[in-house]
Amino acid sequence: MYVLTNSVKYGCEKCHTKIPAEDLEAIFVEQLKSFLVSPKQVDAYLGRAQDTLTEREALLENRKKEAEKIRQDTERTHRLYLDGEISADAFGKFFRPIEERQKQLDEELPRLQAEIDFLKISSFSSDQVMNDAVYLQERWPNLERAEKRKIVECITNKIVISKEEITIDLCYLPSSKELTKRDWSLGDSNP
Repeated sequence: MYVLTNSVKYGCEKCHTKIPAEDLEAIFVEQLKSFLVSPKQVDAYLGRAQDTLTEREALLENRKKEAEKIRQDTERTHRLYLDGEISADAFGKFFRPIEERQKQLDEELPRLQAEIDFLKISSFSSDQVMNDAVYLQERWPNLERAEKRKIVECITNKIVISKEEITIDLCYLPSSKELTKRDWSLGDSNP
């Protein structure tokens, strides 16, 4: 959805659904409030964060095993080549694809480890999530429009607006104290 320059409504080019920006903001704030009083939603959020961490850790472990297998296969093939068991041409045909996959893994492993470290550092306890949500709710009326937009973009997976209802799916709740710092660069996005 977008907001036209002379309009105070969000509109969708495809379905032509419109909603006043003020109404959408009020609904979003209500969603935050329901998040505050709903330990079930907080637990669901924390569960998704833990699931993501678990998935990333499993992927990292699989990639490490694959890298070790490639290393062992490379050593075995190299040994066969050195012992004269396979030709240089056969060694090259085997080695080139494995070398490329090893390069990919060498780039992917540190990135995955960094993601895991970030997820561990960023993981919140239920109390921390609740405290941050309360802080965000209290600060919301005093935030500038660009700050509000940036926060919504950061913590919202999707907003679905139909003729009958509006569904807001919060996917990520970073520290709201960090999000609402005045010196934080908001970029040039227009609300």
